[in-house]
Amino acid sequence: MKPSDLLLYLIGNRGAIERIAASRKALWAGALLVLSAGVARNYDHLNLLTRPEWIYGPFGMSLFSAVFIWLVLRMEISRKTEGPRKPTFRTWLTLFWLTAPCAWLYGLPVERFTDLLTSTKWNFGFLLVVAAWRVALMVRAVTVLTGAGAGRILSFVLLPACLEMGVGSLWKTISLVGIMGGVRLPPHHEFLSKATGVVVVGSFWLGIASLLAMVFYGFSRRGLANQALWRAPLTEKPGVILTAALAAAGWLAAAVPGQVSVWNNDRLIRFFEHKQWKEGIAYASARQRSDFSAIHYLPPDPFGSPYGGSSVPLLQALNGTEPEWLVETWIGQAMLEFEMSMPDAAELSSISQVLSRYPEKLGPLTKEALHLKSKSTLESHESRWLLAYDEIFRQQTAPRHVIPKEAKASKGPKAGDPP
Repeated sequence: MKPSDLLLYLIGNRGAIERIAASRKALWAGALLVLSAGVARNYDHLNLLTRPEWIYGPFGMSLFSAVFIWLVLRMEISRKTEGPRKPTFRTWLTLFWLTAPCAWLYGLPVERFTDLLTSTKWNFGFLLVVAAWRVALMVRAVTVLTGAGAGRILSFVLLPACLEMGVGSLWKTISLVGIMGGVRLPPHHEFLSKATGVVVVGSFWLGIASLLAMVFYGFSRRGLANQALWRAPLTEKPGVILTAALAAAGWLAAAVPGQVSVWNNDRLIRFFEHKQWKEGIAYASARQRSDFSAIHYLPPDPFGSPYGGSSVPLLQALNGTEPEWLVETWIGQAMLEFEMSMPDAAELSSISQVLSRYPEKLGPLTKEALHLKSKSTLESHESRWLLAYDEIFRQQTAPRHVIPKEAKASKGPKAGDPP
């Protein structure tokens, strides 16, 4: 095996597949690449120093998937070609882990170039590409090593993969419904919820098609495996593990800017957890929006947080010297809070007082209100937002009682005035 085989494998190169199957070092190189994929997935929204799930999460899920698919696949490729003592699962796990660089696509910082909802759609697209790419690589590797037909192997890989994806997605959807039932979801979460439903339906029908294909191939001898998946160890060139280690180290180095933004988010959250509004405002004012995580709302999260997430006391602490982007962000997020539950009079009055100091910020809210009023029907969260806006606008535009100058100058009742 050569270091370049780590890349050649990603395009299904036959020679690379054969050499990887004969390598004893490739498994450890694959483990390092799984680690690099964990960084690519999580560098911009998890604190890598305090949240170790970026390490054990990818290994746990990949081991579960590898074992689950293998239990089905080995029924096909082990019938006549595999001896019981051959380390075929090690070969399979090596091939499975070496697909980890496909997940580097998740590391593309699309959040920096677009809004949160659009970036979520991009990442869902990356998920579909990565899933198809990895399935294609696994089918290609098994067909090269065993001589089995691609259609036969595809059905035995897709069925457990669809079952895993469908059940996992369904469980996640049910969890969202249970947790967020009756509550407004953030737009990007709402998209993910709908996309998850599509994945559940797609996994079901694709799984049914795979099951039918398995039944068909069970009665057919066309494309049967005629070789073992395992290959006897060969002499290896040095540098394979070093190359994988450099890839993992490169991702860790590339993660530093994203981690700085996550650390800034965490620091701001800690200020607000302890109700240190002025300190948090000063901390955020010294930075730009790009200094904070683009994959999360700027704290406090308008859709809930461990400390309540209310922006009202935060807005009350503004003193008029904060950057324009910061005030606009927090006012907009405060209005998003009102989509979850109708605010009370005190909260509306607080927002109105803030807007009286920043009257130019009423313009974007008015534009959104006009858009909602042009719609024929409104959802419940839109109605709540519009009711909150109307009350704030009424308070902003209500005529103030002006005391006449004569009354101001008067020191007391004049002679002859009624008592």
